[in-house]
Amino acid sequence: MTWSSTRRARVFLDRASEAGQANARFIGNVLNAIETLRHFGSHSWMSLRFTMKAREVHDNWRAYVVQRVAYIAALGPGVALQFAVTSRLLPSKYKAGAVTIGDMRCLTRSYSNSICPFEMVARAIEHVARSRADLIPLARVWAAWQERWVSHTRDFVPSAGRLKFEGVGYFYEKGRGVTNVSFTATHGGITFLIGDTGCGKSTVFKPALKSMRILVDGTDLVGIDRADWYAAVAVVPQETTDPQPECVPSKQ
Repeated sequence: MTWSSTRRARVFLDRASEAGQANARFIGNVLNAIETLRHFGSHSWMSLRFTMKAREVHDNWRAYVVQRVAYIAALGPGVALQFAVTSRLLPSKYKAGAVTIGDMRCLTRSYSNSICPFEMVARAIEHVARSRADLIPLARVWAAWQERWVSHTRDFVPSAGRLKFEGVGYFYEKGRGVTNVSFTATHGGITFLIGDTGCGKSTVFKPALKSMRILVDGTDLVGIDRADWYAAVAVVPQETTDPQPECVPSKQ
């Protein structure tokens, strides 16, 4: 009975473990590009993908628990009967001096089996309390309101695809940065920023500008709504990497 129950329940346990590992791999791959995915509205896709895998984990764990509970429900009366019979027969045999090592082993086994369900309940309570303590901070972070962007102008729709930097400057807290950068990039061509390593080529594209302005088709970037901006632009990583299979649907 134990062998049959374990074999049938093992299938659900393996499925739950595989789905949990797939979710962990998915989260690990997404974290490498979390900001880009968030800005381009992929949070709904990430949440849906994670929820689907989490539901699969939950369903398989539930099936596993139901299978084991059914086994325990059938085993419980048998253990109780074994304990009752042993307790009934052992005193008389003990008084008669006919107690054997096998009898003592049977009694010990009965006690062990009777304690096992209570031990499992205690472990379940411990795991629930520990999981709750670990997940509460994450739940608060997940439920926190996202930073809101207030639109300052009308809806932005790109037309000519002309990007113009006018005396742009940006400085870090330690003083390093760039200043007075001006250039124009147009749709249909490639604009190269050339300079030594560490001269601030990437710093030019910092969104929190400290001076002057950036024009997109004649519209100041400060007045363009974030959703409209990220709906019109694309991101090319500085380092070319192979896309992970889990993230490909969101990048297409």
